[in-house]
Amino acid sequence: MDGTRSTTSRAARHFVRRTAVLLFALSAVALLLGCESNATKELKARTSALQSSLGTLADQGELEAAQVVADIEVLRSQSVFSDSVANALTAMPGSAFLHLDEKGVAQRFERGSDIATLLDFMSMEAKLTEGGVITSDEVADVRRLATDNLAAAAEKAKALKNRRGSGLP
Repeated sequence: MDGTRSTTSRAARHFVRRTAVLLFALSAVALLLGCESNATKELKARTSALQSSLGTLADQGELEAAQVVADIEVLRSQSVFSDSVANALTAMPGSAFLHLDEKGVAQRFERGSDIATLLDFMSMEAKLTEGGVITSDEVADVRRLATDNLAAAAEKAKALKNRRGSGLP
């Protein structure tokens, strides 16, 4: 009889131990899946906020969004963008211009970088034209492209700007 009780008792202890380990493992998984750090929650909130329009983000105090809007306004004042194009750009989601790095800092990419490239080119336009590096027709082509295809305009502006260093006419 002692042998039977000992086997039953040993099986019961084994069952209890396995159940405890399983419950602990399930609790740990649930805890890991259910809990996020405040930084992760904030990053997710800021990432979803980038779905708002660029103008709205700027109005809410997002610094890089405000800078992109300011750059668009400068390009509008230089007749690179028409009023309707500038308005359409500021109405686009912020995610078309900005992304968040792993620290949650907004940085330009795609259209945001293209706008910065155009702004840089336009600031050098007079010097490049006067120096004979580029022609007024090439500048007009960049302006025309900016309305139709921002990425192509930025690429052309970059190529024309780089011509300065290569010494090509």
